[in-house]
Amino acid sequence: MKRTKSLLFIACVVFCCVVLAYMNRTSAAERTYEINTEYSLPEYRTDTARAIDAYQQMINRLLDSNERNNFLIIAKLDAIQKDLQVLSAKIEKMEKAMEHCQKKCCGNQTVKKDAPDPNMPAPEPLNKSDN
Repeated sequence: MKRTKSLLFIACVVFCCVVLAYMNRTSAAERTYEINTEYSLPEYRTDTARAIDAYQQMINRLLDSNERNNFLIIAKLDAIQKDLQVLSAKIEKMEKAMEHCQKKCCGNQTVKKDAPDPNMPAPEPLNKSDN
């Protein structure tokens, strides 16, 4: 009896395993999977389009560098203009001082500014044959 019960128990266990295996097999065949594919491809670009884009980037960089250089040049020109204004003011002061000294030294005599310098040699006349 004991042997019959153990055989019956083993048979029941084997039967349950077969039933479970069959159920899993049928449910696996019925399963459906849904796959969502979202692929994005970059736009197709020709060599000409790439060359045009590279040229545009190069021109943009050139314009940016020129703009930066222009600002530097403008700043330098402003500094030079300020220096020239300072020098112009100093020259005016010197001219006034020279006029004052000339009035003291020479009296009321006026010196013509357009008068030729007596220490300079006279210019030679041009020959018509040279032309």
